[in-house]
Amino acid sequence: MPVTAVPTTLDNPPEARFSPGPAVMHPRSASPPSRRPGRTKGRCVILEADDLGLTYAFNEGIRQAHLEGYLTSTCLRANGYAHRHAVDEVLPACPRLGVGVHLCLNEGPCVAPAGEVSHLITSGQQLRRGYLWLIWLARSSAGRLQIEREFRAQIERILDDGVGVDHLNSHQHVHMIPRVFRLTCRLEAEYGIPCVRLAREPAYLAPGLVRKIAPLSSANYLKHLLLNRFAGVDAAVAREYGIRTTDHFVGVNYTGQMDLGAIAAGLDAAAGGNVEILRHRDLVTNGSVGLCIRIPHFYPA
Repeated sequence: MPVTAVPTTLDNPPEARFSPGPAVMHPRSASPPSRRPGRTKGRCVILEADDLGLTYAFNEGIRQAHLEGYLTSTCLRANGYAHRHAVDEVLPACPRLGVGVHLCLNEGPCVAPAGEVSHLITSGQQLRRGYLWLIWLARSSAGRLQIEREFRAQIERILDDGVGVDHLNSHQHVHMIPRVFRLTCRLEAEYGIPCVRLAREPAYLAPGLVRKIAPLSSANYLKHLLLNRFAGVDAAVAREYGIRTTDHFVGVNYTGQMDLGAIAAGLDAAAGGNVEILRHRDLVTNGSVGLCIRIPHFYPA
């Protein structure tokens, strides 16, 4: 069934809506059906798009990609500009789309009362940008307490919206910081959320000379190395709490540039394991990039 994207901007809500037809226009269940088979032969691949709820354009890109069969999972920003549009318009049209909480500590407004998260925000009640300072903040019990308050507020806002949540991840992978990851797993166990992103990316290069050197010209490569180091610690914590993860993750080195070549190279490098592939802002700029695979969404044990 053809679906036409509606160009939108941050400040202009979409006037036209998709019309996917009655076959998919069912309300989401607060407890979506399990997408995890008991035993699966071969590889499982999750096609994930971050930042549902950030802008209207992101919302429409995610909706179109899922309805066309190119996206199996997304994660919702509780503090996003277009959060209500995502909950009221996009998710009811996509009842088979897996949904997680995209936890955020370093962009947008805080969700918890500002007085309870003073270490995390600026004078304008906006979450402070950056990554390294969060590593430092998480070393203190007072810092971890405020991180927990903000995480709880974001999770509970989405659960209170009646959204069925099956995983957690985070903006710029802040949950991968080991002390924050342990907190994340503890909250997942408390709220009954079964899966967490483990950003453990194999080394790979997209085809083409320019693409091969692209990660080296940005901070992505350093983040790739740092997250892989964190993942060695975090994997053991996830097992300790009984939280499921995939074996591999693809999408750090080529954040926002995940075309078909990068996806294919990442899958080749992750041969033999279950993989989460991150689609991001490229969903809005490049659409579905001709990815011709349709696969179930689940996290393995």
